[in-house]
Amino acid sequence: PANAIILALAVGKPGNRKKVASSQIEVDADRDLVHVSKELLDCTEYSAVGQLDSNFKGYLLSRCLPSFFKSGFYLLPIKLVEEVDGRLKDYTMKRDELVEQFLAVYPKRVEEIRESLRSLFNEADYPPIEQLRPAFYATTRYLTFSTPSTLRGIKREIFEREKEKSEKFWSEAAVEVQNALRESMAELVSHMVDRLTSAGEGKPKRTRESMFGKMNEFLDLFQKRNVADDAEMEKLVLAARSLMRGVDAEILKKDLDARESVRAGFATVKESLDSMLEERPRRRIVFED
Repeated sequence: PANAIILALAVGKPGNRKKVASSQIEVDADRDLVHVSKELLDCTEYSAVGQLDSNFKGYLLSRCLPSFFKSGFYLLPIKLVEEVDGRLKDYTMKRDELVEQFLAVYPKRVEEIRESLRSLFNEADYPPIEQLRPAFYATTRYLTFSTPSTLRGIKREIFEREKEKSEKFWSEAAVEVQNALRESMAELVSHMVDRLTSAGEGKPKRTRESMFGKMNEFLDLFQKRNVADDAEMEKLVLAARSLMRGVDAEILKKDLDARESVRAGFATVKESLDSMLEERPRRRIVFED
């Protein structure tokens, strides 16, 4: 669609686990039923790279739309391309720095694990740095999906057929995106209602500021992520914005009347979302290789 683009992200790093032959382990059991692996390195520098990858993918999922494509392909709203591209540059730069920090301590970490693994240590499991560095990568591409115009020059019938297939695909995709956004909001709203509902004997449940932060982030980004032009959801987002205006965990902890008012308001929003989700059409789209 014209209001979204595909971001393809491929991330890789060398594995940190290796299978161990059961013959190398003393065990009082059938060895054919025992499967053992060893950790190659105990290294915070290596873990930092994986943590950065995980954090960035979490960020992408908060900006991109739930994707029906294969892993690593994200449906990115056009209105968020500039923001995401800036974060992408920061991410790849930081990742390169962390990789170099890991490689700088790699020889030392190998010697440390040699002592810990003892007889299970295998020199062949630890390639030299010049071979290890290329195993760390993070590549991105922006892609669009449209009917190749060159088909028109080959045979118009082929072009029209493929154009019709493409339009049908994106029409179904829009339904999937709409459903996914509704489900995301329903999850946040259900959690909000649950936490604002008093426990036994009227005692209020504990609420965390992170709950309000996640709700506000969803509401703030909705207009940019609403590539399916979901008018019904727009109304519910406006209602939720009104309920969230000027409230936080501390205020609702002290003001029980405000707490109940916000709870009742979100309960009404929840009813509408539940109804919309019950009526939703379902057709899972899979983008094949």
